[in-house]
This record gives sequence, structure tokens and C-alpha cells, in this order.
Amino acid sequence: MVRWQRKITSRQRILGAGVPRKWALGAVMARLCLVGLGALPIAFKSPPAISAEWLYLRAGPLKLSLSVDSLETFAQTGVVDRELQFYARFAGEEAMTQLRAALKQRFQISSVVVSRLSYSPLGEEAFRQLGELIQTEAGLNGFYAMRSSWILAATNPEGFTLIDLIRHFPTRGILFDASRLLAVQRLFTALSSLKCTPLSRQQT
Repeated sequence: MVRWQRKITSRQRILGAGVPRKWALGAVMARLCLVGLGALPIAFKSPPAISAEWLYLRAGPLKLSLSVDSLETFAQTGVVDRELQFYARFAGEEAMTQLRAALKQRFQISSVVVSRLSYSPLGEEAFRQLGELIQTEAGLNGFYAMRSSWILAATNPEGFTLIDLIRHFPTRGILFDASRLLAVQRLFTALSSLKCTPLSRQQT
């Protein structure tokens, strides 16, 4: 009993004075666990998401580029900056008006619906074919990147736009391979012949 009444040392304050050693060690482990749990949000904090900043068009030996910021400014304000002006000269006023309308269009599709469709056999095939046209910056099929961007963009309860889809694309750049355009057009012509009602209209 005398041993237990000795002066409390700093080590005992940590372990817990007046308790058997095995209990004191248990108390230390418990405190360490609490500290560790408190650090979990920091240790497992998600890194900043990578989003597309550039659009690239590859047509034979040519590779053109356009920043997503330039396209987003045009969608929001209608202003054609110096970067976009190069393309606007070739597209014409009517085509640019249609482009802005397409960029501003908001889609109301839930992420659950998008996920189910994109993981269905027909949806996977459509994304893989489209991925031949819309590729990652490294020139790989954009199947997984597009599926990810669609699901993430669809989590917005207010809907999403084409700019949102681009921003959620998980590589710094998106490469459009013009040589694949005709094949993708044939695919979606075949799909449109199924006469499916667009999902955005089903919810209205």
C-alpha cells in the first residue's frame, strides 16, 4: 500500500497514477487510439481532384488546343476571347450561337440513373465507342473518364451542363480524335433509331 502512495511522477500522470501497470498501459493505448482517430480526417483527406483544363483536337498531323476557361467564359457571357476567336472565324456566327446554347443547356438526370445506364451492357458499349472519339490527354480510350465525369456531374441537384462534364473529366486535357467522328456518328444514329425518350424529358 505504501508503494501506491508515493509521489506521482510525470510518467505516472501519463499512464495514470494509482492503477496497476497493465491498466495504465491500456489507458495509454486508448488515448493513442483517440488521437489517431482524430487525425483520420487529415490523414485520409482526399487530394484535390484533377479536372480538365484543355481541349485538344487531333486531325491527322494537326493538333489544336483550346482552354476550358475560354469555352466557359463564352458559355456564361457570350464573349469570344482572342483564344476562341481563331475557331469562331471558321465556325461562323450561327454555329457559335448553337454552340453556346448547347453549352448552357442543363440536364436533369440523377447520378443513380446515370450509373445504372453506364454500367449496363448497352451503356458500356456506347461509352466505349464514344471513348474512341473523346480520349484522355494520353490518347487512351475515354470510357472510364467519361463514365466518372457523368456520374460526378449528375450529383448536382440543380442539374449539369457540358461544361460541368468537362470539368469533371479526371485528366488535365481531353483529346478529340477527329478520325473517329464518323464511326461515333454511325453508332448514335443507330441508337437514335431505337426512339428512346431522353431522360431529361422523362422527369418533366
